[in-house]
Amino acid sequence: MSEVSQRHEGEPDNGPPSIREARDDNHKVFRAARSILLVVLICVMGFWLIDWIKSSFLYVHETDSRVMTDLITVSSEVDGRITHRLVSEGDTVSTGDTLIRVDSHLVKLKLQQIKAERATQAAELARVSAEYNMIRDRIETRIISEKANLDQARANQQIFIHEVDFLAKELKRVSELLKTGAAARSRVDRIKANFLKAQQQLIVAKTSVSAKEALVKEAMADRALLPVKKAEKETLTARLVEVETKLRAQVERVRRFDIVTSTAGIVSRTHVNEGEFVSKGQRLLVLHDPENIWIETNIRETEIERLTVGQDVKIEVDAYPDEEFHGKISRIGNAVTSQFGLLPNLNEAGNFTKVTQRIRVRIDTSQRSDMLRPGMMVEVFIQANNGSIFGRWLQ
Repeated sequence: MSEVSQRHEGEPDNGPPSIREARDDNHKVFRAARSILLVVLICVMGFWLIDWIKSSFLYVHETDSRVMTDLITVSSEVDGRITHRLVSEGDTVSTGDTLIRVDSHLVKLKLQQIKAERATQAAELARVSAEYNMIRDRIETRIISEKANLDQARANQQIFIHEVDFLAKELKRVSELLKTGAAARSRVDRIKANFLKAQQQLIVAKTSVSAKEALVKEAMADRALLPVKKAEKETLTARLVEVETKLRAQVERVRRFDIVTSTAGIVSRTHVNEGEFVSKGQRLLVLHDPENIWIETNIRETEIERLTVGQDVKIEVDAYPDEEFHGKISRIGNAVTSQFGLLPNLNEAGNFTKVTQRIRVRIDTSQRSDMLRPGMMVEVFIQANNGSIFGRWLQ
């Protein structure tokens, strides 16, 4: 009883020496592990602090960033039912490839009708042109012939004029000789008869000349038919031009029923299927060029002074955490993003809360094996301008 009372009254007994030594070793291990964990935690926090300081002073870090591209909406230019959709989402297309065909049966029939009308007009124009050329040639040939006959009649008239003049002089001379007895009466009578005959022939020649002149005028008057035929020809030519214009317009309309792409790219999305009826202006599908991509980020207005065009940018894509992309600032916006909202933020109640605005910045980068796709979220680290001594020391 005395030993038990003494043990309770004094210090507690920790058991045998081996147990006390094991407990001491466990305490030492725990203290060592706690120290190591504390050192690791301090190191991690130190690295994080250093990284945060560098990110804050050396870079402008922004998470409100995404991959952007020009999305090209292909719309219908005609009304009709889709007979063939030749592409699907993800297909690669080249310039001039047919994407969708719309039923063009009726417009093709109209095209055949206009072609037949053009053929009719062309044949009618050819007929009138042939008639015009024939009438013109016939009139010109007749004019030439009548002018030749007129020239011949005038030549005959000149012959008889000279003959009458000669016989008049001869009759006068022979009559003088008859008075002196140097010429016989029969000779005078014969010359007088020839003179009278020549006069009659001259009268006939003059009449022939007048008749030939009348025929030449009549032939030249036939030229009045040419302007009439020419006007008819010009009318048919104008009608043919009108029909050909209608034909070209119809050919263009038929062509629009085959919807083709004007640029190369990838089909991002389709909005219609075969058999659907589409209206003019309706969206059919969306294309984009996978090589024409950039990064669009919204930078806080308090960081804009640290940015300039041409600065290097490190890009981290959420979809590829182990990949690193690079780019350069190509454009800094001239207005904050809130200015382009559909509903402006009006402070009519008088309660104002100051909010940091953001300015859109474009970063040019290069595609890599089609990894960057429109809409992907990224984080950007922009190599900022640092004018402070601390910033230069960190660099």
